[in-house]
Amino acid sequence: MSKSGTPRIGDLMGDVRALKLIRAWRLAAGPIFGAKAKFHGLQRNAAGEQTLMLDLDDPIWKQELLHQSQHLLELFCTALRAEGFLVSELPVKVSLTPSKSLPFKTGNAQFRRHK
Repeated sequence: MSKSGTPRIGDLMGDVRALKLIRAWRLAAGPIFGAKAKFHGLQRNAAGEQTLMLDLDDPIWKQELLHQSQHLLELFCTALRAEGFLVSELPVKVSLTPSKSLPFKTGNAQFRRHK
């Protein structure tokens, strides 16, 4: 940020890239996966490859995403290229991060024992 408090263009570039990532994810995921999957961004592994990081709470939707992960990855990479990302910046695989919620919650009425 400049001394006058006005953001400089270099300061804003990270925000622009983040917005482009989110826009590309929404386009690739569509309304169904977009609503079900939590997008955590890209992560570079030790080999320098980018990984698309996602999280889904529902185990059935996790299976569906794993089944369609290659197609979803291709759509995401196409959307990223349209946003100006370089080939070296594109993800090569999808990773599902562990969800913090359990598949069955103890407060669920159907799993409570009746006295």
